[in-house]
Amino acid sequence: MAVYDQWPGFFAAQAALVRLLGVENTAMYMAWWPLVSSLMLLLPLLLIYRTFTTDRRLIWTAVWLFCVGNWVGQDYFSPQSVAFALHLGVMAVVLRRFGRSGGTGGRQRQAVWTVVLTVLVTAIVVSHQLTPGMLVVSLAALCLARRYRDWVPAVTTVVIFLAWCSTAALPFLSAALPDMIRSVGDVGANVETGYGTTPTGTGAVVTSWAARLLSGSVLLLALAGVVRQRVLRHRALPLLFVTAAPLPMFVASSYGSEMIFRVLMFMLPGAAFFAAAALLPKVRTLAAEAGDAARPRPGSPPRTRARYGAWAAPVALLACTLAFVPSYSGKDRVNYFPPQEVALVQQLFDRAPDGSLVVAANRNYPLAYEEYWAVDHYWFLDDDRRHVDAIVRDPADVLARDMAGVEAPGRAYFLLTGARWPIPR
Repeated sequence: MAVYDQWPGFFAAQAALVRLLGVENTAMYMAWWPLVSSLMLLLPLLLIYRTFTTDRRLIWTAVWLFCVGNWVGQDYFSPQSVAFALHLGVMAVVLRRFGRSGGTGGRQRQAVWTVVLTVLVTAIVVSHQLTPGMLVVSLAALCLARRYRDWVPAVTTVVIFLAWCSTAALPFLSAALPDMIRSVGDVGANVETGYGTTPTGTGAVVTSWAARLLSGSVLLLALAGVVRQRVLRHRALPLLFVTAAPLPMFVASSYGSEMIFRVLMFMLPGAAFFAAAALLPKVRTLAAEAGDAARPRPGSPPRTRARYGAWAAPVALLACTLAFVPSYSGKDRVNYFPPQEVALVQQLFDRAPDGSLVVAANRNYPLAYEEYWAVDHYWFLDDDRRHVDAIVRDPADVLARDMAGVEAPGRAYFLLTGARWPIPR
């Protein structure tokens, strides 16, 4: 729970919202959060896309692809859902209000937008541990584009991020830093899925492959869009840099075997834009040179290209939408616990003395964080792969040794649950 204690922005805001609304707790509106968090992404997405094009077909096709490609499942009631929306908000502000601007008026307006940027970045930094790192690499990549070679946003983000890490988040980082340093550069381990994130069962495997094929299709379409639409390679080059920026994060950390899925999520806004361009026969940008790109290539009759545009986009969008259903909703079973199981676990925590230890394969069981300040929790699938292999070979002896260190009056409990671990995301 340390990451929640030392990045408390989201939870503090929700506590304030509960008091403001006069409701009993956040459960009163949590069920609506996936819809709310998805709608929060719409405005910054539109602002980002409109920075590079006025073509409504391109903009709304990109929004559609983003929505159906975003199967990773970070839209639930969580700090990541808000931090991701704020991340896109920062990128929208930087793309539209920073860069080359001349004159005193331009500098004054940029100062105002720097204040807005500082507020957004601060909200991200105090709420989530990964998003600030993604934001830093995205802003640094944006500086590679000549038009946006303004280091104020990147430096502002780095300063706020380091200030928080060296103060409020220091206790957690001090303990986690050795493991974080060891993971840097270990790409194989960082993208490897362990026992805890490996799907089992026919339904889970099919769902996992549907999600992978969906992401692969969007990325391949994005590559095709970059190749086909020459004007976008020039006029939307900053967005291309931002899209590729999260890739080096594979080198930095495994993020609990989730880094590959978070990288996909942060790449998706830009990838959806270029993927949409691949589905259209021609696109318009804000530049006058767009007319050159819209002209058919030699040997490709306009009628053929029109026929291509008439059927390719609807078929691709329909296929992606159909793939989204199992990719996103195929994980619903892991979020349900039978009432009898909930009652049993509640009974365990009601009887467990302070200092007890609850051992389970993972935290996918009801009340997994119950009494965390008084009862220790040990989820052995989070351990090093070698130790998990030892448990699989000889579960009774290895787990007995792991549970033997509990001192009276505490007790050790081993919890078996029928719940499945979530499919990798």
